[in-house]
Amino acid sequence: MVLMSSILGVLAFTYLILLKLGFKLVSWMTVSHVSLSILSLCMIFLLPKLIRESTPKDMEAYVGSLKFNNRIKVGILIAVFSLIGSQFLFFINVIYTFIKDRS
Repeated sequence: MVLMSSILGVLAFTYLILLKLGFKLVSWMTVSHVSLSILSLCMIFLLPKLIRESTPKDMEAYVGSLKFNNRIKVGILIAVFSLIGSQFLFFINVIYTFIKDRS
């Protein structure tokens, strides 16, 4: 949790420095990065709350809970990969801006 907050803080500080130095980032990439990051973080923090901890009495309900928990875990994994992908989108945006401004 602390590591994730630190990484996102460094990225936000980088974005602030780029704005202060007058670099114009590609707006659709910036909006995509921010919205995907926020959505992914919400999913990462909210989906674990849905995991079923209790063991039901009958076998059918127990297997149903296992399937449900597996789907939740897959959703969390997808959210983690989309969060990582959105950070790559930010770096692509920064690199593109540096290349565009040097030309």
